[in-house]
Amino acid sequence: MTRLNRRMRVGLTVDRVRLTLNALALFSLAHWPLSEWRVNRISDGVLHYFGDGAFSDAAWVRASLVDPPTLWIAVGLIGVMILQSLQSRAAVALSVALAVFPALLLTVISRAAPDASTRISLCSGFWVTLGLVELSAFSVISPVMNRWQTIALSAAIGLLVTTAVSLGWWDNLSLVREWVAQEDLLTRAVWEHLELSVTCTATAAVVAIPAGFCLHRRASGVGLVLHFIHTIPSLALFGLLMVPLSLLAEAWPALADWGVHGIGVAPAWCALFLYALLPLFTVTVNGLNAIDPAVLEAADGMGFNRWQRLWHIELPLSLPSLRGALSVTLVQMMGLATIAALIGGGGLGTLIFNGIGQNAPDLVLLGTLAVLTLTLVTQILLPPPSIQSPG
Repeated sequence: MTRLNRRMRVGLTVDRVRLTLNALALFSLAHWPLSEWRVNRISDGVLHYFGDGAFSDAAWVRASLVDPPTLWIAVGLIGVMILQSLQSRAAVALSVALAVFPALLLTVISRAAPDASTRISLCSGFWVTLGLVELSAFSVISPVMNRWQTIALSAAIGLLVTTAVSLGWWDNLSLVREWVAQEDLLTRAVWEHLELSVTCTATAAVVAIPAGFCLHRRASGVGLVLHFIHTIPSLALFGLLMVPLSLLAEAWPALADWGVHGIGVAPAWCALFLYALLPLFTVTVNGLNAIDPAVLEAADGMGFNRWQRLWHIELPLSLPSLRGALSVTLVQMMGLATIAALIGGGGLGTLIFNGIGQNAPDLVLLGTLAVLTLTLVTQILLPPPSIQSPG
C-alpha cells in the first residue's frame, strides 16, 4: 500500500517551472492585446483581446472575438497546460499538442476579421504567449527526442505553417500579406543571406583552422589581434573597410568588375570573414590544448612525426569541437549579416530596413522572423557544439 501511494505521488508530481510558464502564458493571453485590426498599413488600429468574449462577465450573452466563442479554446488550453505540467508519460504528447497550439490561435485570429479588407497585426499577447508556450513545450520534448526526431518535428511544424498559408487560413494577417507582396524580394534576400553567411564562414574555416593547428603554441598574439577585431562595432568595421576596398577597385579595375567596391557585398563579406576568424581559431587552439599530453607522448613513442601525429591523433580528437564551432560561427554570421543591408550588401536586412523606412512593422517582423528561422534551422541541422575540458 505504501508503494502504491508513493507511485501515485510520483505520477502526480508537478513541474513548477512548466506550471509557471503555462500560468504566465495564460495570463498574457487573457490580459494583453492579441491582435490589432487596421484598414490599411498606416491607419490607426483597434486592439482586440482574447478575453473579449471568453473571460468577461458577459461572455455567455454577448458576441465574442470569434464564432463560436473562445471559451472552449480557453478551457481546453487550461486542461492541456495543467496536464502537461505533470511528470507523466503523457506530458510529451501534450507538449507536442501545445507546440502546435499557436497555429490554431493564428487561425482563430485571422478568421475573426469581419471582411477580407481588414489587416490584422499580431500584438504582445500573442507573441508572449507563443514564446512561453513553446519554451514550456520544448523543455519536455527536447530531452526525450533525438536529433532526427527533432528535425522531423520541426519539419512538421514548417509544413503546417506552409499549408495554412497556402490554404488561405491566415490571409487576413498583415504578416502574411507582407509575405505574399514581398515574395520575390524575400526569396532573393534569403539566398543572399545564406550565400553571404555560408561563404564567409567556410572561407574563415579554411584560414582559421589550419592557422590554429600551425600556431596553437604561439596563439596568444594571433588571438589578441582577433579579439581586437571583435571589439570593433560592425558598422564601424564596414566603414573602415570602405576606403581600402575603394582604393583597390580604383587601382585594379578588374577587381571592380568582380564586384569589389567601397559599398555592397565586398565590405560586408570582408567584415563577416574577420568576425568569423576568432571563434574558429579559438576553438581549434582550445581543442588541441585539451588533448591529454599522455596521448601525444604515446604517439611520439610510436615514432609518429609531426604530420602523422596531426592527422591520426590531433585532428580526430579535435573534430567534434570543430564541427560545433562551425555551427556556432555560422549562426553568429547569420545574425551579423542582417546589418549588411545598410551598405548595400543585401540579405534579409533589406526587408527589415525597408520596413523601418516605410513605417511597416509587419515588414520588419517578416525579415526578423526569416532570420530567426534560418538560425533555428541551422542549429537543428548542424551538430551542436562539443564542450571539452582540458586534459
